[in-house]
Amino acid sequence: MKIDFKAIAKTCLAIIVGSLLMFALNRYFSFNTGVENTYLYPGNAILAIFAAAFGPIAGLAIGLIGHTLVDHVAGWGLWWSWIVASGLFGLIIGSFSKQFKIQEGGFGFRQALFFTGVQTASNLLAYGFTARILDLSIFTEYFGTVTIQGFVATGVNSVTVLVIGTPFLILFSKIVARNRTTAPAQDELKDIKKAIWLRLVLGLFFVSALLILSIAELVNYQMVNYERTVLQMTSNHLKSAVQSLAILVSAEELDLFHTEADMERPEYGELRERLINFAEDNNILFAYFWRDHGNNMKQYIIDSDQDPETMVGPGDFEEIDEAAAYYALEGQVYLTDLGDYTAEWEGLLTAYAPVFDSEGNVYAVAGVDIQDFFIFTQREDARNMTFLQLVAVPVSVILALLNVLLYRRKTRQVEEAHIKLQYFNNNLRRAFSTYLSEDVVEEIVSDPTRLQLGGEKRYMTVLFTDVKGFTSIAEVLSPEQLVELLNYYLSTMSDVILDNEGTIDKYEGDAIMAFFGAPLELPEHALRTCITAIQMRRLENGINKYVSEHNLSPYPLYTRFGINSGDMVVGNMGTQKKMNYTIVSNAVNLAARLEGINKQYGTQILASEETIKQTHGRLLTRRLDRIRVVGINEPVQVYEILEIKADAPRPMLDLVQAFNEALELFEKRKWKEAEASFNKVLELKSDDGPALLYLERCREYILKEPDNDWDSIYNFTEK
Repeated sequence: MKIDFKAIAKTCLAIIVGSLLMFALNRYFSFNTGVENTYLYPGNAILAIFAAAFGPIAGLAIGLIGHTLVDHVAGWGLWWSWIVASGLFGLIIGSFSKQFKIQEGGFGFRQALFFTGVQTASNLLAYGFTARILDLSIFTEYFGTVTIQGFVATGVNSVTVLVIGTPFLILFSKIVARNRTTAPAQDELKDIKKAIWLRLVLGLFFVSALLILSIAELVNYQMVNYERTVLQMTSNHLKSAVQSLAILVSAEELDLFHTEADMERPEYGELRERLINFAEDNNILFAYFWRDHGNNMKQYIIDSDQDPETMVGPGDFEEIDEAAAYYALEGQVYLTDLGDYTAEWEGLLTAYAPVFDSEGNVYAVAGVDIQDFFIFTQREDARNMTFLQLVAVPVSVILALLNVLLYRRKTRQVEEAHIKLQYFNNNLRRAFSTYLSEDVVEEIVSDPTRLQLGGEKRYMTVLFTDVKGFTSIAEVLSPEQLVELLNYYLSTMSDVILDNEGTIDKYEGDAIMAFFGAPLELPEHALRTCITAIQMRRLENGINKYVSEHNLSPYPLYTRFGINSGDMVVGNMGTQKKMNYTIVSNAVNLAARLEGINKQYGTQILASEETIKQTHGRLLTRRLDRIRVVGINEPVQVYEILEIKADAPRPMLDLVQAFNEALELFEKRKWKEAEASFNKVLELKSDDGPALLYLERCREYILKEPDNDWDSIYNFTEK
């Protein structure tokens, strides 16, 4: 067997030259395609040319050596899946070298089409599937990511080989043919073939270019829509987060810290722990507060940063240089312009919200920072796609597939952003569910703008509660015992309000303020409020039994209730200690006064005539005085609510009937007859508060008759 040393030397020289060219082009002339970790490698065209011209051994060796040199010099380690893929790519193309007829000088239009199909199929097999399987087995990468990268690499390589490799192979083949043929007829035939080939290539180029430009425009349109979607979702995330933070801490708490020495106070550590928990629960990078220090400077108060080197406090000042910060100082919730951010900002997106003091002034500003790098990377992707428009030519079908895959990738990112937003909304639901009914929480989550300042006028019913003699109870309890007692009592009573679809406005010590009829319209809100008060009063025996058994209080707990209906303004108000979904009006003030008036009558539940008129006779009540309370000049008829009429026992019905008869005599100025009647009421119930009060008045008027213009209106000078 004769060894062809000339052929071996020729193959070795081709391997050396091809490997070096592939290395140089792929290492120093590669371009980002717009897909993460996927580049355009012009050296792959060299690999295809040499494999087609010199056979499978040369193709395998050039692919392995060339890609190994690239990885080694780049310093990122040997990426074996891609090294193997490059070797396989060269081996497959080289296996068809005889059919290409390059060495015979017969590489014409038909062979060029065949070469294009072979190298495209080789790309799919080597880079689209083999490298993907190896990536999954070696690096355990996420399947979707590596699959997209593989198909992008396949398409880019195919286009590159077609644009660069095919013309070079045609030229190389014609040079070989010219060296072997000298006949004038053959030269004339070559000129005709060249002309035909040139026209075909140019026509194919321009038709494909038009198709690809159209597809590129579709990609750009999809990316613009994607960017708008992500920016909107990120904006909602930021608004919800910063508004929750502004509600979390009051101006009074922040006002405790003005100097670095204040950072040593235990209250500072407790507040900082709340911020850290808030940031962790809501997927926030940094949560912080700052105040206007004057002279265009801001003073940081506290933040959630746990790094001692970067955390800020009252000793840190900074110039106010963002429009969003000025808007927050004017009382608005505002975001930094997401469109102005670039990757150089390290992916920080910021939102600010005002923190109001008790007088409605902006005392401080709450701020949150989050990271969302995909907002920036997708913009870079869109710019890099422009390069593909210039390079990609006839393989429009492959590029269409790439565009679909790219769009799927963007869709997945939008889904991930949606999951992140859903996670935040779930935290928001948990944060508000203690204070608001489920309907209120869902409205806030579905529309974060409801957390902005503003209100609307509605006809509603409000409820105030307070525990009788709670100050005396609190004085004999330790702080820990007091907190335990309040948590048990308020949790039990609040459940009744929420079960009846009421909204808890606020807690003030042992007192509860709640309203019925907002944010959702609530039919029969007056009756529902009264029934809520009755149900809460019914719980007192069970509460006091539990309190006694667990030694939570030295005295039993008895709750007083004040109820009124009327026109109220409901919404997010900035005149409270912190922005709060609340109500304001004289009707609200009257309900608060009625709760306190219970002390004068010895009653538990007092309601205005306006409320009682809307209960349609379903409650057992008794009419008391027309009264005038502090701050409200118009006299009001008040009623005591005793029970739901259908549930009232006979003794209670008899008591109310006897009281009403006595009250009628009293209003007719028949003092002695009224005195005797109220004594009969006390025979039915010896500690009846209203009967005792009217009995005392009867005796007073028997001794001293009131003036003739006496109108039976009683003025209360205390709240």
